[in-house]
Amino acid sequence: GPLPGFVPIYRWQRGDESQFSATAPGDGFEPGDVAFYAPPRPAVAGSTMTYRPVFDWHKGASHVLSPKSSEMEQYGYTRGAPAFYAP
Repeated sequence: GPLPGFVPIYRWQRGDESQFSATAPGDGFEPGDVAFYAPPRPAVAGSTMTYRPVFDWHKGASHVLSPKSSEMEQYGYTRGAPAFYAP
């Protein structure tokens, strides 16, 4: 559920394509339900904890959310923008 300082992350759809993001990832994407809540940036106001980006890796209609900034290419995935930040 919602937490102070966290933002909703939606599953966005455009035809058969889907992505996870707090905001529209591009033209033609329609927001779905809230998938989860996450910090909007590397630090939440009032917290000493820092967060790292979790990337939306995609291959066709398949998505993997991972903090890895590389290495998923060997499995045919393309790295998208950070979907959210996590501890």
